[in-house]
Amino acid sequence: MVLALLGMAAGAVALAVPGPDRLLTAEARRLAAALDETARQAILTNSMRAVVIGQDGWHVEAFGAAGWHQITGRGSARTFDDPIRAVFDGGGDQDGALAVQFDQVGAADPAWVRLSDGRQTRDVRIDARGGARVHEVAP
Repeated sequence: MVLALLGMAAGAVALAVPGPDRLLTAEARRLAAALDETARQAILTNSMRAVVIGQDGWHVEAFGAAGWHQITGRGSARTFDDPIRAVFDGGGDQDGALAVQFDQVGAADPAWVRLSDGRQTRDVRIDARGGARVHEVAP
């Protein structure tokens, strides 16, 4: 009986600890959700918003009278879990960052960001309507 309980507890711990595949997919889904939420916020606030994605993470910015400024608060920035890094499609700037800008109707220029853990990759693709989707990339 005790061994059965210990076995079930060990199994629960093993399932709760994210494996490398799940970690990469979860990180890509978090980025896609942040992009979707930023597009919604652009519509709700009737203002331009952007998600600035760097190799190590991302943050949200808003456009106001003084230009672009970083938004602070819950869900407005994230550092990718190690060893995950972002790789760009050539649309990034010289500092290795890509700004996905959303206008007042939530639209964006289509773009994609590839997240990699050194073994596998996931693409986060942004369409012209501002929607973000995660795609598994075949090796």
